[in-house]
Amino acid sequence: MVLATVAISVFAIGGSTRPTALLSAALGLASAAPYLTSRRGFARTPALIALIGVAFAITLLQVIPLPLGLVSILSRNSSIAAQRASRAVSMS
Repeated sequence: MVLATVAISVFAIGGSTRPTALLSAALGLASAAPYLTSRRGFARTPALIALIGVAFAITLLQVIPLPLGLVSILSRNSSIAAQRASRAVSMS
Protein backbone atom coordinates (compact mmCIF):
# COMPACT_ATOMS: atom_id res chain seq x y z
CA MET A 1 0.00 0.00 0.00
CA VAL A 2 2.80 2.41 0.86
CA LEU A 3 4.63 1.51 -2.34
CA ALA A 4 1.51 2.30 -4.39
CA THR A 5 1.14 5.65 -2.63
CA VAL A 6 4.75 6.57 -3.34
CA ALA A 7 4.39 5.51 -6.99
CA ILE A 8 1.28 7.65 -7.45
CA SER A 9 2.69 10.64 -5.59
CA VAL A 10 5.58 10.88 -8.05
CA PHE A 11 3.08 11.53 -10.83
CA ALA A 12 0.97 13.85 -8.69
CA ILE A 13 3.77 16.33 -7.99
CA GLY A 14 3.44 19.43 -10.12
CA GLY A 15 0.00 19.31 -11.62
CA SER A 16 -2.52 16.61 -11.04
CA THR A 17 -6.19 16.12 -11.42
CA ARG A 18 -8.34 16.21 -8.32
CA PRO A 19 -9.15 12.49 -8.40
CA THR A 20 -5.42 11.66 -8.55
CA ALA A 21 -4.65 13.91 -5.59
CA LEU A 22 -7.53 12.52 -3.56
CA LEU A 23 -6.63 8.93 -4.45
CA SER A 24 -3.05 9.49 -3.37
CA ALA A 25 -4.18 10.98 -0.06
CA ALA A 26 -6.69 8.17 0.49
CA LEU A 27 -4.06 5.51 -0.16
CA GLY A 28 -1.75 7.21 2.30
CA LEU A 29 -4.44 7.20 4.96
CA ALA A 30 -5.33 3.59 4.17
CA SER A 31 -1.72 2.59 4.78
CA ALA A 32 -2.04 4.06 8.29
CA ALA A 33 -5.27 2.16 9.06
CA PRO A 34 -3.51 -0.59 11.05
CA TYR A 35 -2.17 2.06 13.42
CA LEU A 36 -5.60 3.59 13.87
CA THR A 37 -7.36 0.28 14.55
CA SER A 38 -4.69 -1.08 16.89
CA ARG A 39 -5.88 -1.78 20.43
CA ARG A 40 -2.59 -0.72 21.87
CA GLY A 41 -2.70 2.84 23.11
CA PHE A 42 -0.19 5.53 22.24
CA ALA A 43 1.23 8.02 24.72
CA ARG A 44 1.35 10.53 21.87
CA THR A 45 0.43 10.63 18.19
CA PRO A 46 2.80 8.44 16.17
CA ALA A 47 5.02 10.32 13.74
CA LEU A 48 3.67 8.34 10.78
CA ILE A 49 0.08 9.30 11.56
CA ALA A 50 1.03 12.95 12.03
CA LEU A 51 2.99 13.00 8.78
CA ILE A 52 0.17 11.38 6.83
CA GLY A 53 -2.33 13.79 8.37
CA VAL A 54 -0.21 16.78 7.34
CA ALA A 55 0.22 15.37 3.83
CA PHE A 56 -3.54 14.83 3.55
CA ALA A 57 -4.26 18.39 4.70
CA ILE A 58 -1.76 19.88 2.26
CA THR A 59 -3.19 17.77 -0.58
CA LEU A 60 -6.71 18.98 0.18
CA LEU A 61 -5.47 22.56 0.35
CA GLN A 62 -3.95 22.26 -3.12
CA VAL A 63 -7.17 20.87 -4.59
CA ILE A 64 -9.23 23.93 -3.55
CA PRO A 65 -9.39 26.41 -6.44
CA LEU A 66 -8.12 29.92 -5.74
CA PRO A 67 -10.34 32.98 -6.22
CA LEU A 68 -9.82 34.65 -9.60
CA GLY A 69 -8.55 37.87 -8.00
CA LEU A 70 -5.79 36.02 -6.15
CA VAL A 71 -4.85 34.05 -9.28
CA SER A 72 -4.45 37.31 -11.22
CA ILE A 73 -2.10 38.66 -8.53
CA LEU A 74 0.00 35.50 -8.40
CA SER A 75 0.18 34.74 -12.13
CA ARG A 76 -1.07 36.88 -14.99
CA ASN A 77 -1.00 34.03 -17.53
CA SER A 78 -2.93 31.68 -15.26
CA SER A 79 -5.47 34.42 -14.67
CA ILE A 80 -6.11 34.80 -18.39
CA ALA A 81 -6.46 31.03 -18.79
CA ALA A 82 -8.84 30.84 -15.82
CA GLN A 83 -11.01 33.64 -17.23
CA ARG A 84 -11.19 31.90 -20.62
CA ALA A 85 -12.11 28.60 -18.97
CA SER A 86 -14.75 30.33 -16.86
CA ARG A 87 -16.29 31.90 -19.94
CA ALA A 88 -16.23 28.59 -21.80
CA VAL A 89 -18.00 26.82 -18.97
CA SER A 90 -20.64 29.53 -18.61
CA MET A 91 -21.39 29.42 -22.36
CA SER A 92 -22.16 25.71 -22.37
